[in-house]
Amino acid sequence: MKLIEYIKRLIAPLLCVLLLVSAVSCSLLESGMRLLEKGVRLPESGSVDGVQNSDTESGPDLSAAGEERAESERRRFDEFLQRDFIEIVTSDALSLRFTIKNPESYGIADYEVNWGELGVYPSDEMLQKERAALREFGTFARGDLTREQRESYDIYAYYAELYDTVLETYLLYDPLTGANGFHATIPMVMSEYQFFSRADIEEYLLLLEQFGVMLDSHIEYQRERSRHGLFMSDSAADEVIDACAKLLAKRQGNIFLESFEKKMDAISGLGDSVKADFAARNRELFDSVVVPAYERLTKEMRALKGTGRNSGGLANFELGKDYYRCELRLMGIDRSPEQLIEDCDSLLQEYFDTFYSALYSNQWLIDNYESRLTIDRTAAEIVDYLRLRSKEDFPTLDDSVDYSLNVIDESVRGVLSAGFYFMPQLDGYTRNSIYYNPDYFRKDPDYMFFLFAHEGYPGHLLQRVSVLVGSLPDWRKIVQFRAYTEGWAQYVQYVSYRYADSDPLLSEVRRLEDELDSLLAMRVDLGIHYEGWTAADMKAYVSRHLPYEMPDAAVRGFYAFIVKNPLQMIPYYGGVMEIRALYARYSELLGDDFDERVFHEELLKYGVAPFSLLGEWMDESLLGHRVA
Repeated sequence: MKLIEYIKRLIAPLLCVLLLVSAVSCSLLESGMRLLEKGVRLPESGSVDGVQNSDTESGPDLSAAGEERAESERRRFDEFLQRDFIEIVTSDALSLRFTIKNPESYGIADYEVNWGELGVYPSDEMLQKERAALREFGTFARGDLTREQRESYDIYAYYAELYDTVLETYLLYDPLTGANGFHATIPMVMSEYQFFSRADIEEYLLLLEQFGVMLDSHIEYQRERSRHGLFMSDSAADEVIDACAKLLAKRQGNIFLESFEKKMDAISGLGDSVKADFAARNRELFDSVVVPAYERLTKEMRALKGTGRNSGGLANFELGKDYYRCELRLMGIDRSPEQLIEDCDSLLQEYFDTFYSALYSNQWLIDNYESRLTIDRTAAEIVDYLRLRSKEDFPTLDDSVDYSLNVIDESVRGVLSAGFYFMPQLDGYTRNSIYYNPDYFRKDPDYMFFLFAHEGYPGHLLQRVSVLVGSLPDWRKIVQFRAYTEGWAQYVQYVSYRYADSDPLLSEVRRLEDELDSLLAMRVDLGIHYEGWTAADMKAYVSRHLPYEMPDAAVRGFYAFIVKNPLQMIPYYGGVMEIRALYARYSELLGDDFDERVFHEELLKYGVAPFSLLGEWMDESLLGHRVA
């Protein structure tokens, strides 16, 4: 569904980052409360035939006429999905550039080079298209579709059921807060805008000309949040201001300048004078457009400080819990917040008991607990080692699939996560990019080992390319449910502890500690943003599980971090919980016939989807039947 795709996808493809999700363009966050105030009528829940009752269908018509009708329905459904795919990828120039390398091969010959719709609220044209798409979707007879088409149908229906809630709660989303806010990640996105021809350079410069207008739309969105009493806390605003200052502090050699010139060198046939002219134009736009835009954002953040009315979690807002529940489902998690809380509480008790029991019953573990788990390797050596070592447990990719390891630019290094993976284009999946912060390499080389497992093999890179080389329709290849993508990467990060160079028992206990960190952060997120915990509530909960009382300074820091990053910890361990639930189900039902590698292959072959749907599909392929 295009509007939900607008609301939830990046202005460019996702930066898959460790611990924090990257930015989403707030200029594409549209509609909701203000539309209702304006009297715009939105589709009512369940008003589209076939959306909520997609599981009820008559048996197949086996007559010649019935088969002919079914074939016509299948063609029509394929055309519907492909139109939606084209609408999404051509909605703005960055979406097109980062999704497709050769638009002509997808029948895209003409497109506008801009940042898409930049209004805080959607145009009437967009709403009309959305309503028309919902109505058309309701005309399809699910029973006439192929198995693969029914999978796509169910994903679309899943989105459609969330349509109203997304619109009603959209202002609760803040794209600037957190360690990977839009203002901090867009320089990295622009640096990955590849040049294959002179025309690509011209398109990039045209986008840069409009950079100020685009960033101004973020400013207007923040003003609107402030008018509704939803503006971020003062400490969060200070972080945005600080990130902008760090970016602008490096005028010479800034990422906007250095990356541009490096990319030009990859184009053969450009003379020195042509390169010099392009470089001068880029520098002029950086000085006259980009820098002033960040200065305006900084000024506005200072002006809006103090207008936020909530120093706690989302639960303190009127629609906060509705927003939280909706976000869980948009991630692909169908467990309720209440169920997640119960599951987290149970796991935390079990894991802490196991951890303390293992540690305190073994003096050798206590003496060697801080020992290195891995030997010294370069970044490239780690990724290659993991690619080879994981082959026994995970599917492999063709040798044509390559990757580059890139150091995060100094101008944004202090405001981004330790590493991230750039999604490749659908028709350019052999080129993959992993970025990392070398400062972490010096501080904690073990951490970087597991980060590369998360971002590369067998993590994001393996998962993403597995989808792109498969036979799924284009629409399925751009669907995003973060509990699947981040859950997979976090799950394999824990699996990769078996690939460490240390004693297996030490690796296992350190893995458990790693999991406890993520699980506890997830539980605290649920507590603050769904249950309305105060800092004192959080301290009381956490201290029950620790052998010591949590220091006040640590309480303040942890609480502030989760407040400024609502729901950002959920897809990681929430996805792990869902994957392990599937793993446990099939290992129990299949017994000796269960094969871990086959399980991983099955999980990857269906692509990104809600876990409730994945369970149904995997039941059919692994067990030969659907859940009754």
